[in-house]
Amino acid sequence: MSTTKEIESQIWEMANRLRSNMDAGEYRNYILGFIFYRYLSENQEEYLLKGKVVFPENNQSVNDAYLGIPEEELVDALAEIAGALGYAIAPKYTWASIVDKVNNNTIA
Repeated sequence: MSTTKEIESQIWEMANRLRSNMDAGEYRNYILGFIFYRYLSENQEEYLLKGKVVFPENNQSVNDAYLGIPEEELVDALAEIAGALGYAIAPKYTWASIVDKVNNNTIA
């Protein structure tokens, strides 16, 4: 089992490898943007469930259920989400969709 210090050290090591020659301040701007986007996306997922916009079936993720909304219904769903949250992220641009694309090597 890793200690908190070991985990912290590993995270900093990964961050340093990712940023390479980038200035720490510039890197921070990218990371903060990613963190905020992930927050917005996950907050929207919570709304999708609570607002009964999607109904995931057995072992289906909220994002997969969201991706399954028919195109003709999506405009209304996005309007509803935006009305409730003040923003709406289309299914193919959610954090989970982007992570899936990265994991499947379909996005650089």
